[in-house]
Order: sequence, then C-alpha cells, then structure tokens
Amino acid sequence: MKSTFMSSILLAAALLCSCGGSDPAAPETPVPAGPDTEGPGGGEVPAETGVKVSSIEAFKALGTLAPGTVVIWADGYYKNVTLDLDCSGTASEPVVIRAETPGRVFFQGASSVVLRGSHTELSGFVFDEMDRSGNKDIVRFEKGSSFCKVSDCLLDGASTAEDASATSKWVRMYGTDNEFSGCTIRGKKDLGVTLELFPEGVPLRHKVLRNVFYHPVGHFSSGYSGINGQEIIRIGTSSVSMQEAFCEVSGNVFLECVGENGEIISNKCCRNSYTSNVFEYCWGALTLRHGNGCTVSGNYFRGGKSAYEGGVRVIGEDHVVSGNYFRGLSGSGTRSALSIMQGVENPELHEYFRVKNLKVENNIFLDCTYSIYINLAGGSGDRVTTLPATGVTFTGNTVSCASSSAYTVYMLKPESGGITWEGNRIWGGRQYGTSFETLSAAPTMPVFDSKVNAIKAAAGVSWERGKETEN
Repeated sequence: MKSTFMSSILLAAALLCSCGGSDPAAPETPVPAGPDTEGPGGGEVPAETGVKVSSIEAFKALGTLAPGTVVIWADGYYKNVTLDLDCSGTASEPVVIRAETPGRVFFQGASSVVLRGSHTELSGFVFDEMDRSGNKDIVRFEKGSSFCKVSDCLLDGASTAEDASATSKWVRMYGTDNEFSGCTIRGKKDLGVTLELFPEGVPLRHKVLRNVFYHPVGHFSSGYSGINGQEIIRIGTSSVSMQEAFCEVSGNVFLECVGENGEIISNKCCRNSYTSNVFEYCWGALTLRHGNGCTVSGNYFRGGKSAYEGGVRVIGEDHVVSGNYFRGLSGSGTRSALSIMQGVENPELHEYFRVKNLKVENNIFLDCTYSIYINLAGGSGDRVTTLPATGVTFTGNTVSCASSSAYTVYMLKPESGGITWEGNRIWGGRQYGTSFETLSAAPTMPVFDSKVNAIKAAAGVSWERGKETEN
C-alpha cells in the first residue's frame, strides 16, 4: 500500500558535478550552453587555475587537480555521467567543482558522483530525470574521504515511479569530517534510506546542515505498518551502535516526510547532535533507536494533518532532550510527541536498551494528542521489553492541551519510580499513571514562527530558497 501526501512545495532544479569517469555502457550526451575552454591535456592543473569544461572527456583531460583549482561546468544537460573524484585540496585551497550557473547544469539518467579524496567541494548541480535501476548512490562520500563538501545541489525524483520492489540510497557518507549542506532532496519513491551516514570505527564528525527533505511517498506492508528501510536520515546501524560518531544534523527542514515504521531520523550510534531542525506534517519521529549520549535540542515539530505525526522517541542512555517545541502532533505510542521506551534484560545490539539517565528539559508541548508517553512497551522478535526507564529527570517543561480527550502525561509502570519531576507546568488534557497538579489557566506560550521561518529561509538550494515556506 502506498500513501502520498499533497505537495506543499514546488522547488526548482539544481545538483551536482565532479571529477572522474563516464559509464562506458551509457555514453554521456551533453547539451552545453556556451563555449568550452579546456585546460591542458593530462598532467597537473596549476593551483588558482579556473577552467571551464562541457564534457566528461574535457574534465578527465585536466588530469590531477592541484589544491586551489576551480573547475566550472558549462550549463546544459548531461546523461549517464559517473564522476569519480579523487582530488586532494587543502583547508585553505580546496578543489572546487561548480556549476556555471547554479541550477542550470543537469545530470540525468544513471549519473552519480563519488568523492574519494580530501578538501573537495561541489556545488550548484541538479540530478533529475533519474534512472536508479543500477542501484548506485547518487552522491557517495567514499571510505577514506575527508573534509569534502557537497552544497547547493538538488536531487529530484519527480519523474521516477513509485516502486516498493526497488531499493536505492541517494546519499551515503563514509569517511570523516564531510559535509552535505544547503541541498534539496525531494520525491524519492522507492525503498531505501535517503541519506545514510556510516561509522567505520572512528568518529565520523560529518555535518548535515540546512537541507530540505520532501518525501511524501511511503510504502507499507499492511495497514499503516511501514516497510523497513525508509528513514530519511540514518546514522549507523545496530552493529556499530556503540561507536561514537559525533555527527551534527542542524538547520534542516523535513516537509511531509513518510518514514519507516515511525522513523524520520534513525539514530544508531553515539554522541550525535540534532539541533534547530524543523519537522512539519511528518509521519514518524526523530528516533534515538540505538546508541547513547545524543542531544536533541531546539527543534520544532508541527503536526495536524494525520494521526501518524510524531516527535522524539528515546531508547538508550545519557541522552538530552531540551528546548524543543512540539505543536499539534496527532500521533500516539511510538509517534507521541515524546515517547520513552522500556528496555530488555541483557540486550543484544539490535534490541531495546533500557533508558537511563535521560534529561528532559525546558521543552514545550502544545495541543498534542499524547504529549509525554513514558515506559512504552516494545519488542524485537520474541523479546518483549520489561525494564522501565530509570534516572530520568523532567525539568522546566510546559505541557498545555486544550482537548479533554488528549493526554498531557501517559505513564505506564508508575510504581517503578526512576522519574524525577522538577518545576514543570501542566494544563488541560488528562493524565494516566500520574496525578500532577495542573495550572488554573492555560499558560502563555512563546511564538516561534519567526525562528521557524528563518530556518526554512536558510535551508535548501540557494536559487529556490523561500519557496518551500510559501504554505
């Protein structure tokens, strides 16, 4: 079964380019705009040289790109280009490959980019009219890469068909200290994670900044049980979940995204931060599924279009959930505004670890169906969770709900203890498992529209910024 949301945005075109080889089975068909000025054939391009190319052959003829080289790709349409970049710039003199005009260089068909070196930057390109049947990543930061950056690019799946039998991953980030920023990804319609970051035994320190994700198509096995592997962002897997990654996901906008089984973001390793992101009308939650010591701070969650909109789900130890704003979320259970799971005894890496030493501070919950759900039961195969959360502190949170049928706090196993409440304010709604004194009147809530609009205005490709906020 498929579910498609109404589109609230129309973004334009632009994505990526690079440095490396073409697919011999599918030759490139460029339609360049303007003359092509090539550099010297073979050898090494001197630093500070700016050269313009309009074919993969011209690009390959440049040879090894020295630090400080700027390559300008001519406006036009290019089919089935495989750009395999093994460039080594420096922090002060990166290798730069950019579109002649941002949004007017189109890589189509089975085109893809692989970054293997260091301090290499790409910007201003479009991937559209895509053929993902070969199951190649569109953008791949390869193992061993470092300090590479892809920015101001568009990955557009508008022309692709909905297909629950196909799987692809559009962006995969290996290596260390790489950045994916200021891009727009929309219209992925098959299975597979949209953007995956994978630890390799050392801290990743990747940055995913100021991107727009629009993913209104999801695939379901039965009813509204999502098929696994449809997260918008996943950092790690259960097998590497105890590794420290130190990744930063900040300033991104998630619009009408349908995640797998309730996961828009799936955190599966340690020490990552999720800050100042906007989630609007998303089927799922930011889920701390595996790993410890993560921070979820200053994010904005807005709902009101479906019964599957979630906020933050917590499993594991030493997490901090602070300063977030949850408004009008209609989900329940794992898609509650904040859901805290139970754990299992002696868990395997793929199972539910007990929630310990969680700090929930200064969050605002406004008119959510289930604002705070504590000790939610779950299971992995035959192993049902039984261990309630412990060492959890709720401090300075405000929960307000005008509906008498909604829950401000829903707590299973209240007799287990392990939860400390300090300086929280609760008004309206009803409670289960708790009997906190409530305010006599609805509290005055701060207005965050200007902050949300500022995040939206700064996210996505530069030549389309602002259009995604029109609704």
